This record gives sequence, C-alpha cells and structure tokens, in this order.
Amino acid sequence: GRQRQYEARNLVQALRESGERLKNFYESSHDCIKELDLKGRILSINMHGQQMLGGEGMERFHLKSWPAFWKGKERQNAMGALKEARLGRVSRFQGSCLTFDGIQKWWDVILSPILNASGKPQRVLAVSRDVTEGRTQQEALALLSRKIEDQARIFDTTLSHINDFAYILDRRGRFLYANKPLLNLWGLSLEEAVGKDFFDLHYSPELAARFQRQIQQVFATKETLRDETPYKSPSGTLGYYEYIFNPVIGPDGTVTAIAGSTRDVTERKRHEADLAVMAAEKEAQARLFDATLSSITDLAYTFDLEGNWIYANKPLLKLWGKSLEEISGKSSCGGRGG
Repeated sequence: GRQRQYEARNLVQALRESGERLKNFYESSHDCIKELDLKGRILSINMHGQQMLGGEGMERFHLKSWPAFWKGKERQNAMGALKEARLGRVSRFQGSCLTFDGIQKWWDVILSPILNASGKPQRVLAVSRDVTEGRTQQEALALLSRKIEDQARIFDTTLSHINDFAYILDRRGRFLYANKPLLNLWGLSLEEAVGKDFFDLHYSPELAARFQRQIQQVFATKETLRDETPYKSPSGTLGYYEYIFNPVIGPDGTVTAIAGSTRDVTERKRHEADLAVMAAEKEAQARLFDATLSSITDLAYTFDLEGNWIYANKPLLKLWGKSLEEISGKSSCGGRGG
C-alpha cells in the first residue's frame, strides 16, 4: 500500500511540474494561444495573446465565439478550420481581423485538436502568429512589382513605336532587351533574343567582334561611343546603320549596362553617294570644258548676270598674268579681272 501511495505522490508531483512547464510555455509564448471548446468558444487565452488583441482581461474573451472575431471570407476560413479540428485534423489558414483597439492585423493560424483519453477531440488549441509586418512587406513588394511591370510595359510600348532600334546590352554583349523594330529586323521574339550576343544572332564574325570590342571599351571608359556600319539582315536586306552605345552608370559609379540605339541611314548614305557621283561628274565635265577651251588660241570667258567672272581660258589668263582662282567672282567691269 505504501508503495502505491509513493508512486501516486510521484505521479501527482510529475503532473504538477509538467503543468507548470506547460503554463510557463503558454504564458511566455509570443504567439496568441487560445483554448477553445468544440463550439469555438474561448476557454482561455495567454496574456501575450490578450495584449496582441488589444484587450487585457479574461472577461473580454471568456466564452466568446472565436469565429466571430473574423469577418467575411476569413470567418468562413475560421469555421472551416474549426470543423477540421472537431474531426481530429490539424488545419491552417491566414487572415486579417481588427483588434479591440481598431488595428488591422494579419495572422497565421493553426488549429489542432486536443484529444481525450479515448483519442477523440474534446477541445481545440488555436495558435495565431502575428504576420502583419511580413504581410505588409509582401504587399509593398507586390505593389512595387506591379509598378515595375507597368513601367516596363510603358517603356516597351514607347520604344516599340519609334523607327530607331533600341536595346540594352550587358557586360558580355548579351541582349537584355530589344524593341519591336529590331526584333522584326531579326525575325525573332523578345524571348528568343534575350541572352544572345551578336555572334549568336548571326552577325558576320568581323562585325560581331567589332561590336564586342566596342562594348568592352564603353564599360572600361564610361564614355559614349558612336559609329556606323553596313549590315545585311537575315532576310538578305542590305542597309547602312548609325549606332550609339551609351553607358548606364550604377549608384556605385560603375557601368552596369549599355543602352544602345541604332538608326537606319541607308537612304542618307545612298543620297550622299549620289551627290558624290554628281560632284565627280561635274568636276570631270569642268576639266573637259577647260581643257577644250584652253587648247584654242581664241580668248574664251564667261561671266554672270552681275558681271562677275566665272571662267577664263588659259590664253586669256596668260595674257592677264593671273590664275582662274584670282579672277573668279571678281567684277568684269574692271577689264583684266580687276
């Protein structure tokens, strides 16, 4: 009999110590810990939980409906979680609710069944963790992400409605972005072009190597580079292009990327070539005209409507002792070229 009494006393002491440890954990936890009955009424709540909900004093919580703290969709989630706990299953959800002092807080909630000796749920343990700060940060990041996406769409739409080619290159000469006109020239989508360099995009080896050297030059010098080049597109169209590589300077003063723009100057180059041909033909005709008139013994000359000398052949210039440059534009009224 004494042995059983001794064992009983030890068991009571162990239970008392275990209860004290559980109570200490219960009160020292930074979570809001509640014990509910199977109807969802609050039987107990730790002191920190009361403070988190903005209402100290057990009388404000005792036998109050826990699902009633939630509104709308969150209340439906709370009722669903409570139903799962009554069935002996652990459940979890996140939601927001107002505290007694009117502060909106977000909670990560876990409901676990407390089983009786026969293994059936008799109560429910609800542990709520305040995740308001993390949720606020998530919402801020989501808002920032949406703004960045909006800016990217505006950026792409704007650059895709200009005729020039616009693009961004990284340090290795790989495309981070290319606008619609440039993608159309290549016959590629943005997804197909991103990450490729000029070699990958089938530029001639000489031109691709030249671009790569110039990209490294811009990264090294932090200076804008301008140049021109002929280029044949994948469709076989030959054109002439003027391009600019602008360094993008980061907060630390280093070049983080290159913002490039390229303009099709094929028509301008063609016009310049036509003008050069015309100028050469005109010069050739002038030489022929002068050679012909200078081979005769007669004196030949021309002047404009204002009487200024335009031309005199060599016999006349020899007579005057002057060069064509000396009389050109001078008044013919003075006789010998002024």
